[in-house]
Amino acid sequence: MNEQPVVLVTGALSSIGRATALVFARSKASVVMLDRLTQTSERKAAFLDTVPLKRAGTPEEIAQAIVYVASASFMTGEVLRVNGGRTAS
Repeated sequence: MNEQPVVLVTGALSSIGRATALVFARSKASVVMLDRLTQTSERKAAFLDTVPLKRAGTPEEIAQAIVYVASASFMTGEVLRVNGGRTAS
């Protein structure tokens, strides 16, 4: 089990989100950065068209990834993209 603090930073794609994550990472915390789709319905649909699974992840699926990262004590500075295969396509 991970003994170090775990911090969840939302707004990961913003400058302030990244800066906040760096502050916590420097204090030896495991940092989980999260962002979400906040676009118009048309832009969301266009984005989801590029996802091989053709849907957004459920809150439970995203939570599973967060729990994994939070429990991995040697994981730091990595990007775990939970995006239905979009990165690979």
